[in-house]
Amino acid sequence: MYPPERESTDVFTWMTQATVYADKSLSGWTKPIRITGETGEDGSDGTKIEFIYTLFTPTNDKPRPDTPSTSQQDDYIPFGWSDNPQGVSKEKQYEWISTREKKSAKLGEGYWGEFS
Repeated sequence: MYPPERESTDVFTWMTQATVYADKSLSGWTKPIRITGETGEDGSDGTKIEFIYTLFTPTNDKPRPDTPSTSQQDDYIPFGWSDNPQGVSKEKQYEWISTREKKSAKLGEGYWGEFS
């Protein structure tokens, strides 16, 4: 069923993050961001946000991954990126997240913005 059913329209999903260092110390937690929106009405203006993830080890020459390509396809996942977090490892100690937003008048309409 779309959108997924929730217990209540007052229940939201939030995300926060922190870094765990090799010595097991923890960075401060980021401010929580809400990753689910309000339940809208059929035919009303809406927004869709998509998240993608990649594991990446920065170097002096390349401190961050390239901005991923985009497409007007819903649920588009560029090469080298994943729809879900993979989790860091000893070899890949950083996981990057990229988002894009689709503002639309009705479900199935609108244009995707670029990934951030």
